[in-house]
Amino acid sequence: MLLAAVAVPSGAAGEGPPGSRPPAPAALLAVSAVAAGGSAAPGGSWESSRGSAGLEVERVLAVVNSVPILLSDLELALVAQMIPRIPDEDDASFEEAVTEALVALELRWRNLEAAGIPGRIRVDLDAAWQRVVERTGGESVLRSELATRSLREADLRQLVRRAAVVEAYVASRFAPFARPTPEEVESVWREELKPQLLAQGQEADSPEPYRRRLEQLVRERKLEAEIRRWTEDLELRGEVIRYRK
Repeated sequence: MLLAAVAVPSGAAGEGPPGSRPPAPAALLAVSAVAAGGSAAPGGSWESSRGSAGLEVERVLAVVNSVPILLSDLELALVAQMIPRIPDEDDASFEEAVTEALVALELRWRNLEAAGIPGRIRVDLDAAWQRVVERTGGESVLRSELATRSLREADLRQLVRRAAVVEAYVASRFAPFARPTPEEVESVWREELKPQLLAQGQEADSPEPYRRRLEQLVRERKLEAEIRRWTEDLELRGEVIRYRK
């Protein structure tokens, strides 16, 4: 999640076929529920104590190893635009994709937290936050959207921190082993890009003009496969409950 699978080349290497989800910004690598405490109720609601004001009930989308993924977590991810949206994708499908990403990425974050990695890995939090700000149109736009949805900037900053930690871990743990081989690059050229170029009436005599992009695509696919295997193993060893609408 890393979300949807890395895009397959369409008109040019690195672009996805129609209807595929493009690679998500790295910031979603660690999206995690932000919950202050409470208890999940049957049917997918979450009761959190609010002092003398009584109880506030928020819908639970999923529970990952006893940690709830709340509707407010989904809204934070939507505000921060942490998952690319497929053209013409309806709201329900998009929200389901984001929720599934939240589930997978909660598994990753908790795994790193249990190993004590967040305190040992170097992360540029200012740069991570700035990427979110730029993606959403600036500080004022972001804060306005958070206020409209009654969301806290502090919760989003915590989410971004976790995202940056997991991104750094993936870069150090998996990326060095995602090197493309000449055979893999040739296969993508022969089976995917070359036929597409020919179908569009373009020259396709040699992969050389596209080699760097082909290598990047193979690298992204291999990295995505490693992340997917990691996440699937974490889910097999954990407990995930999904609440469907």
